[in-house]
Amino acid sequence: MSRRLYSLEPRDRTGVFLGMSAVECALLGGGFFGAIVARLAGAPVLVAVVLLVCGAGAAKLQVAGRPVREWVPLLAGWVAGRAAGRRSWRAPLPLFPASGAAAVLPPTLGGVDVIEVDWRGRRVAAVRDRRAGRLTAVLPATGAQFANQDPAAQDSLLAGWGDVLGGNATAASPVVQMGWSDVAAPADPGGHLHWADDLISAHTDDGAMPVPVGDPSGYRDLVDAVARVAVVHDTVAWITVDGRHAPGAGKPVERAQAHLPVAIDDLVAALGVAGLSTGGPLTAAGLWRLVRSRIDPTDASANEQGSLAARLGLVGGHNGGPLAVAAGWSELRMDGMFHRVWWVESWPRRPQPGDWLAGFLATGEPLALTVVHRPLDPERSQRRIESQLVKLSAHRARKEDRQQRVTEADERTETAVHDLETELASGYSEVLYLGLVSVAAPSLDELDAAGRRVEQSARAHGMGLRVLHGRQDTGWAATLPFGLVGPGLLDEVGL
Repeated sequence: MSRRLYSLEPRDRTGVFLGMSAVECALLGGGFFGAIVARLAGAPVLVAVVLLVCGAGAAKLQVAGRPVREWVPLLAGWVAGRAAGRRSWRAPLPLFPASGAAAVLPPTLGGVDVIEVDWRGRRVAAVRDRRAGRLTAVLPATGAQFANQDPAAQDSLLAGWGDVLGGNATAASPVVQMGWSDVAAPADPGGHLHWADDLISAHTDDGAMPVPVGDPSGYRDLVDAVARVAVVHDTVAWITVDGRHAPGAGKPVERAQAHLPVAIDDLVAALGVAGLSTGGPLTAAGLWRLVRSRIDPTDASANEQGSLAARLGLVGGHNGGPLAVAAGWSELRMDGMFHRVWWVESWPRRPQPGDWLAGFLATGEPLALTVVHRPLDPERSQRRIESQLVKLSAHRARKEDRQQRVTEADERTETAVHDLETELASGYSEVLYLGLVSVAAPSLDELDAAGRRVEQSARAHGMGLRVLHGRQDTGWAATLPFGLVGPGLLDEVGL
């Protein structure tokens, strides 16, 4: 039985005119315009040439694989932020922090707090973004190991997850964003080995002292070999409701609060169809423990659900956030840990089986993969597809007029857009997606080493990662299951 393969839509790199993007056309046209104005004003030819070269260079010149036009605003914003002191932050330290006190969060999480809403007769947490008028509920999800399923079961589960994402792709839906985040870490065999030793030594001979059954060293070797490839997953899904898109009276946040329970019910039902189970949204204490575990993965109070601190609710808004943040150009230091965030710039070009992502998550390196999905209503999706088809047709015609070869990449891009149009006409929905990868380490050297291994593993699995230089703080905030993918990050990745 042949396995079903899945293709991910490639990024459109054809441009809008002569293979250039709108920004490139504006910069090049601005250079020409400036040169003409300079000559008409009587400036020397050299001045006009400099303006022309500057416009062309800003449009086409690349440094470190990235256009100069992207480096300039990024560097300018970085320098301005450093000069204004916005790249570092320290929380005020009260002498007697009280449980239930308001959370004090860094500027990258400004305008965000955690409130409680009613859902099925109990109080659950919701992340409130006051500036955007949004509420986000976070649900832990568990299920059978996907990689252990047979291909038919994997296809069925993926189809169910596709229904989860496409169910809100309507113009009337207040759900503007969905996502999932998986924290993968190597499994610790210590607990299992202790259990195995106790079980092996439990056999006795005529009431005498326990006698081991067989030689346990072989089993230990087997467990050690399995532990090198065994991975523990901690997965959460979230759904974001925008009050500005929700009908009703009141402020946007109030309208979002009225529609959030229904959105949670729909997500719980859809997760069940996809073969996943959930106990419902996290409580406020559970949500703050999750934030604490993302800040410092080694924090036992955040990672041990049955710990005394967890049972007493000692991790909350008053101490769940970071105490100190220092944003570097390529890394973020938060309390005692260093973090680095990458954007998944390119996904595998070749069709992949349903479990292809399991190999990347099982690299043996602790990492977090976050994927944000943004459903599009059919009308907007159709307009987007038609715009792409017109642009691709013009790109092909331009190459044919110049007797240039239409490359295989051009053919695949056209095929992907045509397939998308066919699927939309068949009743399926389009969902935009954004992938982020984050790694944490206790030192900068360890972070660099882990980053190199993660980048190498991503290349081996057909993924291209790009460090979010100068935006590590906003990138890290976007990896949290808070629905905080802001316009700045969207401009960076072109979503």
